[in-house]
Amino acid sequence: MGLATALFIAFLLLTLRLEIRLDETGVHYRLAPLHRSWRHKAWAEISRVQVRSYDPLGEYGGWGLKGTSRNRALNIAGSEGLQLELRDGTRLLLGTQRPAELRQALATLNITPAPTA
Repeated sequence: MGLATALFIAFLLLTLRLEIRLDETGVHYRLAPLHRSWRHKAWAEISRVQVRSYDPLGEYGGWGLKGTSRNRALNIAGSEGLQLELRDGTRLLLGTQRPAELRQALATLNITPAPTA
């Protein structure tokens, strides 16, 4: 039983990946293989968006599914992310290893990110 659990955890760690897709309807994301279906935040739900650097340990206590219901982070590695501030006041940070691609996708969609602080 212990070996099976260890192998399962190792499998998850090796296959875990955060996928982010931006299109004209909004931000789509999933933490595969934990999320089988895509999650979605429509642009109408989002009041502010920015690609930013952050401190995973200091701000969220590490990597993974972290934070509270009002300030959540999904990240796997690194310290760059897509910060979404929703109209209801909640925040969602999606970690990325490709911040330049996210900035380009936002520019292509004519979404003006908030200035980085």
